[in-house]
Amino acid sequence: MVSQLVLPVVFNLKIMKKIFGLFIVMVPLIFSGCNDPEETDCIYADKRFCDPNFTGGNIGRELVEFSEDTENYSSKVLLEDFTGFRCTNCLPAIATAKSLKDQNPDRLSIIGVHCTPFFAAPITDDPNEPYHKDFRTPEGEFYVEHYGFQQLPTGIVNRQDDGPTATIPFAQWEDAVNNLLSSNNPEVYIEIKDISINAENSKATITVLSKPLQISSRSYLINVAVTENGIMEAQKDNNSPGGEILDFVHDHVLRYSAYGPWGIQMYEGDIDLAENEAFSFELEIDISEEWVLENCEILVYATDELTLNVVQVEETHLIE
Repeated sequence: MVSQLVLPVVFNLKIMKKIFGLFIVMVPLIFSGCNDPEETDCIYADKRFCDPNFTGGNIGRELVEFSEDTENYSSKVLLEDFTGFRCTNCLPAIATAKSLKDQNPDRLSIIGVHCTPFFAAPITDDPNEPYHKDFRTPEGEFYVEHYGFQQLPTGIVNRQDDGPTATIPFAQWEDAVNNLLSSNNPEVYIEIKDISINAENSKATITVLSKPLQISSRSYLINVAVTENGIMEAQKDNNSPGGEILDFVHDHVLRYSAYGPWGIQMYEGDIDLAENEAFSFELEIDISEEWVLENCEILVYATDELTLNVVQVEETHLIE
């Protein structure tokens, strides 16, 4: 049984500065013709998620025996596609992400981050009309401000940089992904061992094994994202008749980030683990009744605490 050791939120000054952004009222990115959302606007149908500081719960950790073979373990890459269903030029980027996923099904994970009031806010609350769904998340809006990009579509591959230079146009995604895949030098091991769902309290617990694979003084954060596939909603598109596709199917839509935009501490650097040892984590998420659980994916990813670069990601279905 995994002990319920509560790991503290990271107190690194750089991290706290970034996390502090969630404690203030964020100024939305100003686009031409964009109106600020009302302060009372909640972007979640599930009101539990209206709090921008909402997290799924604590994290349990214990040292366990480890017998997995890590010699042939490969690094994986995370591509975050910043998009919106009212973005008229975003469809080619979505197609590029899909093509890259098809080419690298086991080594590339995609998160579609629908963001900004101008490109992703609903234009009606009538469920029978197009553009009534809201795929925005507090983390997505935080990333817009943090990375400071000025237009969509754009993307980040493994969060390889910080600030405006982190985002790159979709024409460069393939080179960035391939460069990282070819290096294939994973810093940490992640394995999703089990997912248990408690329908009574609408929570899921994800059991994860992890250990550092390189001798390093680096410290790492861990986070859990939920994405959903197969969501029918209209999509603006300059190249389609009438400038839109009313029956568009959205995949990899970010629905939830369990531990804020960056995650919480997984382990500090200079961890001295034996070859037959690893950490077992219990990560907790809150489940929204808005999601179709059979279409949801769980992404567990590790981030370098200092640089905020993603160093490894693993994904699996929420329900097999």
